[in-house]
Amino acid sequence: MGRAISEMLELRGDSSEKRSPLFFAEFLNKLSPGSRVLDLGSGGQTFNYKDFPHLRIYSCDLNWGKGLARNDHVFYVESSADHLPFKRESFHLIIANFVFEHFAKPVDALAECERVTNTHGYLYAGIPNSRGIEDRCYRIWRGRRDHIQTYTFHYFLRLVYCHTSFKLQSFCDYPAGFTWFGALKKSSVLMRGFIFFVKILKHFNTDALRTCNFLLAFRKEDLKGYRFLSHNCMHCGVAVALPAGYELTHWQCDVCGKSNLVL
Repeated sequence: MGRAISEMLELRGDSSEKRSPLFFAEFLNKLSPGSRVLDLGSGGQTFNYKDFPHLRIYSCDLNWGKGLARNDHVFYVESSADHLPFKRESFHLIIANFVFEHFAKPVDALAECERVTNTHGYLYAGIPNSRGIEDRCYRIWRGRRDHIQTYTFHYFLRLVYCHTSFKLQSFCDYPAGFTWFGALKKSSVLMRGFIFFVKILKHFNTDALRTCNFLLAFRKEDLKGYRFLSHNCMHCGVAVALPAGYELTHWQCDVCGKSNLVL
């Protein structure tokens, strides 16, 4: 037990230790007056706009409903994420809270986020882990009407690094909440059965609920960050990037000089 506690403390770290901002409230609180924030795919508002009257907030969604609260520092924009109606480097911060799984063109949306973000500005993104129990249950419950993209941590990170100059600054695992399951009455048989199933699952896999989602904070830099390697020498371990459509059956390592099969 003592070892488990010490490992957990090591994982969590000293609570007084300074860390890079991650949660969008941390970014919002550190922005200077007049800074521009894009709440992308907001559905009305991702956070309470009234708490940040010193910021210029652009609340963007594809379709608006009725009854949106109007404030002098908030601007409601109807637009798709892959074609934003803003000039280059318009925003200090973009908040994309669990919306990329809904986008039909996530690569185009990422490119647009990069275009409208200031150099050294930030992109906050929350994404569901498609291999986690929460997202899998959601897809069974709702079908693929809403979550049309599937992401893992590695896949989404590679997507960002391949197509933009955003660099990861901080991240965390975000545990399951099953908020979408609230439509069922807590006293219902289905709800009780589902909770029992989740408890059994957690008993056999303690991480089953902890890694269901991810929060990531990116900072816009000058250059893209992904590097491509296609093959690894089976003799000395040096990796190379062979041209696309490489048709030969063997390739020769420049370091050790030995021949390798093209796998």
